Amino acid sequence: GVSRLLQYPDPPSYGQVMEKAADVCKRSLQTLKLDLAGRHGDVENYAIWGPMCSFECLDSDILHLEAMEESECNCLELSPQPEDEHYRVEGEFCRKNSGRLMCEVLDRCGVWDCR
Repeated sequence: GVSRLLQYPDPPSYGQVMEKAADVCKRSLQTLKLDLAGRHGDVENYAIWGPMCSFECLDSDILHLEAMEESECNCLELSPQPEDEHYRVEGEFCRKNSGRLMCEVLDRCGVWDCR
């Protein structure tokens, strides 16, 4: 998975791996959008399958779900709150889900199935 791609002097933390996986997932969707810029019509499902079913997007989703299960909190509760130093947007933790990233980047919203 993603942890083997990270280059930190010390082994990365669970949070670093989770954050990096979400960042790489989003970047792969942005790259797909840029690569197909100028073509007519929406991005085809077969083109989306690659990024959405990549180790990075799958690992990101798994790690976020595990964090919610382990903490017994939902994604809103795990997101930085307005009074927190690192607050940027409401529900930031929720927005790291690959389906929400796909919706944000490609305007294609819904459930994705990587079978």
